[in-house]
Amino acid sequence: MATVYLAEDLKHKRQVAIKVLKPELAAVLGAERFVQEITTTAALQHPHILPLFDSGEAAGFLYYVMPFIDGETLRAKLDRETQLGIEESVRIASDVASALHYAHEHGVVHRDIKPENILLHDGRPIVADFGIALAVSAAAGGRMTETGLSLGTPHYMSPEQATAEKEISARSDVYSLGSVLYEMLTGEPPHMGNSAQQIIMKIITEDAAPVTKLRKAVPVNVAAAVGKSLEKLPADRFVSARAFADALTNPGFTTAQGAASGGMVAAGGSRRTVLGLAAALAVMTLVTGWAVTRPAPPPVVTAATLSVELRTPLGVPLNEVGNPISIAPDGSFLVFVGPDPDSANQTALWRRNLDQLNAVAIPGTRGAYSPAVSYDANSVSFVRRNEGGGSSGWEASFDGGLPKRRRLVFAWQLTEDQVLLGGSRPTIQEGTVDEFPDSLRDRAGLRMRSIASASPDRRVVAFQHVGQRVDSIWIARPEGEDRTSLGEGSSPVFLRNHLLAFLTRDGTLQVGRLNPDRTGFIAPPDPLVPSVATSGSGRGVFTVSSDGSLVYAPGASAGRTRPVWVSASGQVVPVPMAEWQVHGGMALSPDATRVALVIGDLSRGGEIWVKNLRSGTTSPLVTNVVAGRPAWTRDGTTLAYLVEARRPTPASNGEYRVESRGVDRSAPAQVRGAPYAGLNLGELAITPDDEFIAVRRAVRPRGLDRDIAYRAFDADSLIPFAAEDAQERSPRFSPDGRWLLYASDRTGRDEIYVEAFPSGGRRVQVSLEGGREPIWSRDGSQIFYRALDGWMTAVRLRRGNEIVPVARERLFDASGFLANQYLTMYDVAPDGRFLMLELDARLERTELVIIRNWVQQVEARLEGRR
Repeated sequence: MATVYLAEDLKHKRQVAIKVLKPELAAVLGAERFVQEITTTAALQHPHILPLFDSGEAAGFLYYVMPFIDGETLRAKLDRETQLGIEESVRIASDVASALHYAHEHGVVHRDIKPENILLHDGRPIVADFGIALAVSAAAGGRMTETGLSLGTPHYMSPEQATAEKEISARSDVYSLGSVLYEMLTGEPPHMGNSAQQIIMKIITEDAAPVTKLRKAVPVNVAAAVGKSLEKLPADRFVSARAFADALTNPGFTTAQGAASGGMVAAGGSRRTVLGLAAALAVMTLVTGWAVTRPAPPPVVTAATLSVELRTPLGVPLNEVGNPISIAPDGSFLVFVGPDPDSANQTALWRRNLDQLNAVAIPGTRGAYSPAVSYDANSVSFVRRNEGGGSSGWEASFDGGLPKRRRLVFAWQLTEDQVLLGGSRPTIQEGTVDEFPDSLRDRAGLRMRSIASASPDRRVVAFQHVGQRVDSIWIARPEGEDRTSLGEGSSPVFLRNHLLAFLTRDGTLQVGRLNPDRTGFIAPPDPLVPSVATSGSGRGVFTVSSDGSLVYAPGASAGRTRPVWVSASGQVVPVPMAEWQVHGGMALSPDATRVALVIGDLSRGGEIWVKNLRSGTTSPLVTNVVAGRPAWTRDGTTLAYLVEARRPTPASNGEYRVESRGVDRSAPAQVRGAPYAGLNLGELAITPDDEFIAVRRAVRPRGLDRDIAYRAFDADSLIPFAAEDAQERSPRFSPDGRWLLYASDRTGRDEIYVEAFPSGGRRVQVSLEGGREPIWSRDGSQIFYRALDGWMTAVRLRRGNEIVPVARERLFDASGFLANQYLTMYDVAPDGRFLMLELDARLERTELVIIRNWVQQVEARLEGRR
């Protein structure tokens, strides 16, 4: 495609390589389109990717500039040595795979991986021309045939490239890299021929000879990995280049799924966490007789357990997490939220075919949660937290393509032309998810607690209503406004038109038969599964397929935590007599001898209890109301907190009041000032002299925008602070009361700021690359916050008339402790220790139970009661 020149960059006094496209190709492309397309490549920064310095047009020539690498290409090395050592070959392939995986994550497919494009510098491979083939193809606008050129070198083309398919995915690069590794090991590419046409025909129709047939010393796992990378169908190859690299270095990898012990693997590669299949198959014969006059017996029911590692996404409020598992309609596979293969602090979606022992990571799903397999089982929709706050919906195809953003976050495609919209007014709409305008976002359910399920005949929708103290299940008809309550419960799921499953408050999975009008149950629902875990949103961790399979997580609720002390170096010491509970926040007393704990939901609040950290005793302070966000007064004898006075509705804000009460409970609670309006409890801070309070509130009409406002402790009216078109949260007064610390997304992502109080205006940005949950040290000399990657960070300050950050230090990885984008979920003692809420790790390693033909069994059981 180009001629390469060695040149000198006069400005920077360095040697560079300039590639000039052939004139006939440049004439077809056009300068403007080519430069526009190539800018994507310029953003790639990876140790094994040759960077792009510049690109442009000069005198009708299109060119791009790269560093000059003093070394040789892999082609030159192969021409000289024919075959390379096995360890060297695997190392080179693994490094190239790392570069490919990085590029694929950024939406760039190379399309022309070959030995000529792999440069060797001191033995280290560097991939050149990244994205150039894509830029040329895109810029040509489908007119490549006019150039007489073909993108991709025949020996290393994937079958889909050889057949000129329009959509080329990341798996095409995996095939090409497998071909390069094949040549490094055997001395020749997988397919040879006398012409390009012969080679392409073999790529399409013939399987490559096993590597071990040409070189017996190649390890079994390497040969198996090469074979899998060269599969004809993209779906049969590794799901990502990283998975290919993992398989090359995993001695236990085999394409015979199960030759090695079962384990979660990255796209068929290395083991990520235990996902073995337990031997608990209990087969029950439900019918012992056989007669022509009798109805056919129900299908045989089988049960088994799967050990999986479920993960909660970093920085996502627990009340938004939703269900971490989803089963395909035909019950053939399960999708769940697990650890990201490349980042210990992130989540990703995994697919587990239930006839196999291994799970595979779904590419492009980093940070995903709340998966839902599509009605046709070809894709999975999910939610991902935006860097600057808020959520967005995405959809990933199982054919290996990159995920696409969806217009509506919480909407489910029921059929080819019907969509179920969740929210406080769930309904069924004709069309596809991306056909609806943004005006439907509110109806599509911005709150994850609004769970909806459509009956198979689409005549009614069951949904969960979030009550002040308990949730309830309602039935709605899509074409009307009528709604009928079915009583307390959560997580409704239609099994059949007349069968509805749901969870009770104690986590029991019940199933009830509905009357013909579906306005009530014919008889009290049957308790069928005694203990089903719930996610942080109160969503039951269970999923039912259309063919009748049930998968559920038994046990306690997700999101359980316990308070622990954490040193600045990350050492954890449990608090004496700390119990595992679902906590909604905490506050440490000024002398660090007591902690106020919120027992209950993060968004709705709960009860406030006070734990004595010396004796280990715990006593209630606020009960029988929805309360939260405790803050201590200066003398440590009294707690102020927020109480829900009136719950918000879809049409109006709620109402909240500030109360205070002595921790000795010798006097009733005292109401402080007038109530204020908002969408949730918000957050509360008190100045050190107990003169002012600051609250964070979510306000309308801007939906979920959050602002900080303050007032004198007992005043009635709130005064906006730092109010602008952004979300401000986590207010904290400095120990001298002169500064207010808070988080804001005014730059497009969460950052930490300090601003003079109460005058405002003198604003200092404390964080550099994003941060949440800010808090002061007790002496005001430092600010702590949680970086976006989960690390606790300390910033040392120079104080005076101005606040000046002078040093920044990353302390420890805090991803194993409860976090929240909107609330500060930890506190700091005077001696520098952190009081944090440790997440119950046992809830991540969950034994999922799968019961085949469960719905058919339930139906037969309930029929027998009629």
